[in-house]
Amino acid sequence: AYSIMIDPNKPEIGHGLSGDLFICSICSFEAPFEVYGRELPARGANGATGSRLVFLEDTFLVQDPAATKRRPVALGARCSVCSSMVCCHESCSV
Repeated sequence: AYSIMIDPNKPEIGHGLSGDLFICSICSFEAPFEVYGRELPARGANGATGSRLVFLEDTFLVQDPAATKRRPVALGARCSVCSSMVCCHESCSV
């Protein structure tokens, strides 16, 4: 498995390509992400309007595929100690 290097001080926009994978450094869960930041863009690729939900920390986000409106799902974030990717599962994150 591999992960992409992201500057934690600059939000990134993923494109759903093979290089835009979130990979948990603990459990190896992996999934493509749309954004590394605090919110989804105002409009998605399909024209759906953005969510008003803003996270307090930069997070790897995807659009909820089951939602009728554009809503974010948090995959995980960077560890505040070592900057590794860590998913939201209770056994991986603190």
